[in-house]
Amino acid sequence: MRRHLSVTELKIINLVACGLSNKEAAQILGRAPRTIKMHLTRIFVKLGIGSDGRNYRARLTLARNWHCELYQEGLKALGYL
Repeated sequence: MRRHLSVTELKIINLVACGLSNKEAAQILGRAPRTIKMHLTRIFVKLGIGSDGRNYRARLTLARNWHCELYQEGLKALGYL
């Protein structure tokens, strides 16, 4: 079962999914890069894709894919797709 992401977590995954680094996302959101990393760790845990520091790129890809699926589901529910 997927847990819901907070508004902040959704903002972060949107920025990172667009290819921004943690540092760039932090600058846009007015946060520290370490805070972004902490949120990403929580996002990975919520999505059930681990947070042990290994395979960061693979976990980020899974989070991006999950976010894209959720976004498309939302558009379908609103009748846009």
